[in-house]
Amino acid sequence: MERAASVRLTQNISLRHRLLILTMSTSSIGLFAALAIFLLYNQSLIREHKVEELQSAADLIGTSSAAALVFDDPVEGTKLLQALETRRHISQAVLSRSDGSFIASYRRPGSPGPTLFASDALIPGARWATDRLLFSQPIFLRGRKIGNIALQAELGDMREETRHAEILSVPVFCATLLVIYLLTLLFRNSVTGPIQQLARVAREVTQKKNYATRAPQSGVPELAHLGQDFNDMLDAIEARDRELQQSREGLEQRVGERTAELRHEIADRLQAERLLAESETLFRALNEAAPVGIVSETGDGRIRQANPTFRRMFGYSEAELTDKSLAVLFDSGDTTHETVFRERHSGVTQQPAAKRHTTRLRKSDGELLDVEVFTAPLLDHGRSLGQFSIYVDVSRRMAAEKAIRESEELFRTLSVAAPIGIFRADVRGNFIYVNQRLCELMGRAPDASLGLHWLDSVHPDDRDQLARVWKSGIEMGLEMQDDVRFLTPDGNTNWVYWQSRALHAPDGTPAGYVGVVEDISARRAAEQRLLEAKRAAESANQAKSQFLANMSHEIRTPLNGILGMTELALDTQLTAEQRECLSTVKGCAESLLEIISEILDFSKIESGNVELESIPFSILDCVENALHPVMVRAQQKGLDLRWAVRGDLPEWLQGDPTRLRQVLINLLGNAVKFTERGEVGLTITALQHEDRGVLVRFEVRDTGVGVAPEYHQKIFESFQQSDASITREFGGTGLGLSISSLLVQMMGGQIEMQSAPGSGSCFSFQIALKLCDPARVAVTHESCPAKVLVISQQPADCELL
Repeated sequence: MERAASVRLTQNISLRHRLLILTMSTSSIGLFAALAIFLLYNQSLIREHKVEELQSAADLIGTSSAAALVFDDPVEGTKLLQALETRRHISQAVLSRSDGSFIASYRRPGSPGPTLFASDALIPGARWATDRLLFSQPIFLRGRKIGNIALQAELGDMREETRHAEILSVPVFCATLLVIYLLTLLFRNSVTGPIQQLARVAREVTQKKNYATRAPQSGVPELAHLGQDFNDMLDAIEARDRELQQSREGLEQRVGERTAELRHEIADRLQAERLLAESETLFRALNEAAPVGIVSETGDGRIRQANPTFRRMFGYSEAELTDKSLAVLFDSGDTTHETVFRERHSGVTQQPAAKRHTTRLRKSDGELLDVEVFTAPLLDHGRSLGQFSIYVDVSRRMAAEKAIRESEELFRTLSVAAPIGIFRADVRGNFIYVNQRLCELMGRAPDASLGLHWLDSVHPDDRDQLARVWKSGIEMGLEMQDDVRFLTPDGNTNWVYWQSRALHAPDGTPAGYVGVVEDISARRAAEQRLLEAKRAAESANQAKSQFLANMSHEIRTPLNGILGMTELALDTQLTAEQRECLSTVKGCAESLLEIISEILDFSKIESGNVELESIPFSILDCVENALHPVMVRAQQKGLDLRWAVRGDLPEWLQGDPTRLRQVLINLLGNAVKFTERGEVGLTITALQHEDRGVLVRFEVRDTGVGVAPEYHQKIFESFQQSDASITREFGGTGLGLSISSLLVQMMGGQIEMQSAPGSGSCFSFQIALKLCDPARVAVTHESCPAKVLVISQQPADCELL
C-alpha cells in the first residue's frame, strides 16, 4: 500500500513541479560542491599560512640562538625563547643541542597539552595534532648543524577563521538558491505549456479512440516538429485501423474452421514425435557419453553399431567396424574369449544368458588390451535380434593389482633385509607384523613374536616410563619416539630407539600403529665413554685452575718481598750503577707481578669463580682512578691524556666499579703503550635513560700504530697479539684484552674495535648500569663561584669546554 501511494504521488506531480524540483536539486548539489571545495581550499591556505608563520618564527629564533648554542648558554637561550610571549598563538618552545640534549625551553602560562621535550626537536618538519601544531627544524651555523628548535602553536585562531568562512557561506548559499528558484518560476511556463497541450491530445485519443483528433501547432520549433510527428502517427494508425477492420471480417470464419481441424492432428503428432525424440535422445546420450565401449551385433555376429568409446579403445574408425565380425578383429589367441564367442553364435540355445568374463584383446596397432566383457542378448517378443556387449578397459586396474603385488613383494624383501626393526600393531598394541631384524632384537622367533604385546619385550624398569610416553602420544595425536631397553628371554639387554605413528581407517577411527626400532647399543656405549671423558676433562681443568691460583699466590709472596727490599735498597746511598741495576730489578719484578695477576684473573674468569658486585659508586671517581695509573706513563711519552663526558650522565650509579676500572685501565694502558706521539682519549656517553637504569658507552681512542683487519679477532683471544713484532717491541702476555672482553660480557656488553695500521685504534663497549637510590648516597656539594681562564692549543678542547 505504501508503494502504491508513492506511485500515485509521483504520478500526481505535474511537469512544472518536476522541472522546479529538478532545477532546485541540481543547483543545490552544484552549489554545495562548490562551497565544499571553497572551504577545503580555504582550510588548506590557513594551514599553509600557519606553518609558514611558525617557520618564520623558528628561523628568527634559530638565527638569534646560534651564540647560545655555540657557547652552551642555557640562560641566553631561555631569554631568546621568552621573546615568543608576543606571539599569542605559540604556546611552547624547546631548544636542544645537535646531539638532542636539552638546553632551554619556553611555555606560555596556562597553555594546555603535553610538555615539549628535547627529543621532539630531532624530527624536522610540521606535525599536526587535534588541537596543536608542532614544527621542528635544525639550526645551522656556517653549514654545520649546531642545534635544533621546536615550536608548538595552539589552533584556536585557525578554527576561528574557519568558522567565519563557514558562517559566511551559509547566506551566500541560501541567496543563490532563492535567485535560481525565482528564475525557474519565471520561465517554466514557456517550456511546460506546449508539452501539456500535446499530453491532453494524447489522453483524448487514448480514452476516446478518436484517431481523427490532431495536436495544435506550437511556436517553439522543436515542439512544432513533435506535434507534426504526432499527427503523422495518428494518420498512419487511422489508415491501418481501417484496413484491419476490413480483413478481420473475412478471415475470422476461415481461421476458426481450419484451427479446429489442425488442433487434433497436431496434438497427436506432437505427442508421438516427443516420445520418439526423448527415446532417441536418451539412447544417443547414453551411447555417446558412456565411459565404456558398447557394441551392437547382428544375429550372425557382425557389428551393427559401436559407440565412440569402443572405437577409441581399440583404435578403429566407424567405417572399419561396420559389418565386420568381432571374431576377426579380436584374433588375439585368447582361447577363453574365442570359446565365449563360439558359444554366443553357435545357435545351441535360442535365448543365450548374459555373461561376463575378463580377457585380453588385440587393438588395431597390435597392442593387447585387458578388458572386462559383459554380453547380453537383444530380444524382440522372444525372438533374438543379435547381441549387445559392453567392454570395460581394466588395464589400469590390472596394472595396479600387479604393482600392488610387486610392491608388497618388494616391501617384504626390504623388510627382511632392513638393518632396523619394523612392526605393525593393532589398536591394543599386539604385533600383527614384525620383520626379521626386530625378532633378533627381541630375541624371539617370528612365530613367537606375532600376537605379542609390545611391552612384553621391554625391560621391566622401563615399562612404566614407556607406557606413559605411549599414552601421552595417543591422547595428543603426536608421533611417538623414545629410547628404551629390550630384555631378551636369555637375559641380554639391548638399547633401542623406537618411533611409532598411529594408523587411521577411512572413517577416522584408529586402525593400529606402525613403527621402526633401531639398535643404539653402540651409540649409548659411545655416549657413556664421552660422558666419562668430559668428566675427566672437567676435573683436569678444575685442577689446572686450582694449580694456577695456588702458584700465582705462592709466587706473589716472594715477589712482594723482592719489590719491598728493592724499594728499601733504592732509598739508601747507592752508586749510579747499583741504582740502575736495582731499578731494572724493580721493573722486572713489577712486570712479573702484573703477568701473574693477569693469569690469576684469567684463571678465575675461565673457571667461573668471578662474581660481579652491585654497589653504589661514582662513575666519575671510577674513571679518574682508572686514569691515574696510566697518567705517568702518558706524561713520560709526551702524550695528551684526555677524557670527556657527554649526555645527561648521572654521577652515582650501581654496579661493580672494581671490574669496570680494571677494564678501563687495560684499554687505556694498551692505548698508551702502543702510541708514540699524539693523544689518548676516553669518552663516556649516556645513550639512553630508563626508569631504573642508564645505557653508558665507553670509548677509548688513540693515535698509535693501529691493528691490521686480519688481527681484529685474534687479539681478543688469550695469549695472542697481532703479530710477533708487536710482542718483541712492546712486550705483554696477550691476556689484557681477553680478560677485558670476558669482564664486559659478564656486564652484559661486547667490546668493539675500529682500527687500521698507522691510523690508531678505537675500543668501545656499552653496558647498562642501574640508577642509584639517592637515599643510599650521602654527598655534599659545595658551590664556589669563580672565573676561570682556560688556554689550550688543541681544537678538541673547545668542544669539551
